[in-house]
Amino acid sequence: MTPHFMLATVCTEDKGWVGQWCPGIGDPTIVGWFTVVAYATCAVACYLNVRVLSRRVLAHSKVEKWVWLLLLCSFTFLCINKQLDLQSAMTEAFRQLAHAQGWYGERRAYQRMFIKALLVSSGVAAIAITRLTWSLPCSVKLAGLGFCFVLGYVLIRAVSFHDVDALIGMKLLTVRVNWLLELAGIFIATAGAWYRYRSLISVAKPTR
Repeated sequence: MTPHFMLATVCTEDKGWVGQWCPGIGDPTIVGWFTVVAYATCAVACYLNVRVLSRRVLAHSKVEKWVWLLLLCSFTFLCINKQLDLQSAMTEAFRQLAHAQGWYGERRAYQRMFIKALLVSSGVAAIAITRLTWSLPCSVKLAGLGFCFVLGYVLIRAVSFHDVDALIGMKLLTVRVNWLLELAGIFIATAGAWYRYRSLISVAKPTR
């Protein structure tokens, strides 16, 4: 029994696991799969840094290891979420809650409050990453910057706020702005992670 057939037995056009949401391939386009590969590549680069730092003793290596572990977990989750589209499940859950509690008509006000909270959370995360990487090499700072860029995009994209959707759905020379926003952050983080890995394996010496 194939996974798609199994999903078809529990999901219909009107009924899913959460509202109308069902697990599946959320973005089967070439760009969608390219983004999945980009997330996976970044996660692999972060993992390599974690592995090297686990075998080396360097200045601030413990703090740096935790930074790479955070980035590894985050980009792995984002890689999986890219196709599962878990933010749509969250949107459906809130829509059902709004109908059940009778505040669906005022949902726009709640959406605005929610997106402001998400933006504040992104700012707090950016400050935390900045402080953690303050005394670390520039390549680690670069990876942290890319992560914050992606985090901010993902949090905003998770909210079905029409003005935001219209903005990131715009095209720049036939390329959608949301592709540029997401992929730019991934590439920045990946560049920092790979550069740091090359630096670690060429400079650091293993302990006995």
